[in-house]
Amino acid sequence: MVSAGLLAYPLASPLAGLVSAAARAQEAGNAPFAPFAAAGAAALLGAIATVRLSRDGARAAVLAGHGLIVVAVLLGLAVGVGTAPLPLTALLVPLGAGVGVALAASFRDANVGGALFGLSLCFPAVLTGQMLVLSLQAARLELPPPVNEAQQLSGLTGGYRVWLVAAGVTAVLLAAAARWAGNARETAGTARGTAGAAREAAEVRRTPADLRAAVADPGGR
Repeated sequence: MVSAGLLAYPLASPLAGLVSAAARAQEAGNAPFAPFAAAGAAALLGAIATVRLSRDGARAAVLAGHGLIVVAVLLGLAVGVGTAPLPLTALLVPLGAGVGVALAASFRDANVGGALFGLSLCFPAVLTGQMLVLSLQAARLELPPPVNEAQQLSGLTGGYRVWLVAAGVTAVLLAAAARWAGNARETAGTARGTAGAAREAAEVRRTPADLRAAVADPGGR
């Protein structure tokens, strides 16, 4: 949910604004809607694709989803921001698919409390991402101040590209954190299982005399 909050809306929303501004500047009409719709469809299909995965497969899918987000960021840096539908689709579809796969796979084994806690983290993450990208764009508009609409669009695009780099690094760090958390949880589960097996083995090894002593003195005095 932190990844979805930081890397979905704060990446797609400023991009939509930049594309709309570029379309007005080029007198090309409205921004293309199809790439954003394709990204939404990719997110849904990515989530559905995780339904039949095993537990290990779901853990791998979380990392794969973050990898798709990194691919989307790299494509965004390579193709730039424009009004052409194909480059926008190449950026947005991996982003949507990555978020859908990672989000659905991470919720596979979550209970209700864990899912609600994750949901509560999404909204602060969205606000954090929006504040970061808007701050970067505002900083670019101040150095130097734009004198016309073209320079303003260039400054906003430059700030967005810096945010793309930051988002890519963030996706890698979040993937590493997800991997570490999964390994730590697996290690803790293994340790609990080993301790339980040791207790069961100790119970099996108890002699009848030990059992009579335990019944006669249940407090261990």
